[in-house]
Amino acid sequence: MNVRFIARPSATYATRATIQCRVSVNGIRANAFSTGVELNRSDWNARLQQIKGRNDRAQTDTQRLEWIRAKLYSIYHHFEAKNRPVTAHMIRETYVGKRRLEYTLAQLLEAYLFAKEQTVGQPGGITQSTFSAYQDRLANLLTYLNDTGQTPTLLAEATNVAFAKAWQAHLLKSYKPNYVGKHLDLLKAVLDHGVMMEHINANRLHGLRIPREAPGKPIYLTREQIDQLERADLAQIVVLRPYLDRMIRARTMFLFMCATGMHYIDYTNLTSAELHVLDGQRFIVDDRQKSGKELIVPVTDLAGRLIDQAGSIDALPHMSNQKLNQTLKLVAIAAKITVPLTSKVGRKSFTDFFLNEKKWSKDQVAKMLGLSSTKYLAHYGDIDHRSLRLA
Repeated sequence: MNVRFIARPSATYATRATIQCRVSVNGIRANAFSTGVELNRSDWNARLQQIKGRNDRAQTDTQRLEWIRAKLYSIYHHFEAKNRPVTAHMIRETYVGKRRLEYTLAQLLEAYLFAKEQTVGQPGGITQSTFSAYQDRLANLLTYLNDTGQTPTLLAEATNVAFAKAWQAHLLKSYKPNYVGKHLDLLKAVLDHGVMMEHINANRLHGLRIPREAPGKPIYLTREQIDQLERADLAQIVVLRPYLDRMIRARTMFLFMCATGMHYIDYTNLTSAELHVLDGQRFIVDDRQKSGKELIVPVTDLAGRLIDQAGSIDALPHMSNQKLNQTLKLVAIAAKITVPLTSKVGRKSFTDFFLNEKKWSKDQVAKMLGLSSTKYLAHYGDIDHRSLRLA
């Protein structure tokens, strides 16, 4: 490593200059940075890298330059002792405070979230809902670090498989295995980001495999049950009549999800602008909020009736997902449907109908659901004997 001080002439006073510092490693330089030292240009000896004179100001400024040099070498030796590939840029960034010598895991989480936040809504970036999911999962990790007294001490580079297994066991007390897997996958991504940004030397979880549970058999409504729900008189049970208006709105929302396969959040964001006529047929064309992937859904007879009854897509009813799922329990009772109804059951009913009754391909159904791959289709439905019947 080489440290050199340079006198930069002042833009305001021709006789004055500021001393800047430039670091180079293996012949590669980083951008110079200010030392905070100002002097007359004639008082600087560039060859000897010294300030001329013995007055108090010259002595103080000389001591400051030597302290800066010593600090830069200290940073260099720290990285070198850790067997870290060290660059002039790393040394400069560490000195000016944009990089830390050592990152705790909590500090690395903060750096990762800040980097991801900059990409929200940008081309090739992530969506706001994905960022919120990252925040929630990493908040669970921070809570675990706090509860176990590791927040100020656990270094990011020391995050190992034993730590990951302990956190996994803690999470499994509250969450299902597949959701726990998402937490650990995100922790691995945080450490990979730390390696990429040269905050840490290695990701010690790189080879860790997170087991997943295979999706269970999806719960869905048959076409007959959907017809039964649409025709049902929700006012027939007297004790439920005070909730009738809310039940009717919830039924409409659920039936529309059965007809279009839409996720709750995409339904709430849907407007008439997403309704298109292509080759004489109506389609809903939109980008999913969660993934940004395009979905294209033909407007079925059921979806068309619901839109016409409401007057437009914009006039379709809305309520919170929690209230919707609560109200659907009452709707199921009134309509004598034994399947537990939720907004996700609507998406699964759509998937089952097109896979097994309409016999559409998995690629086509994945496109309508706005999935990036058919491997995620198993969460919503799968091919069974109905699609395999001989003609």
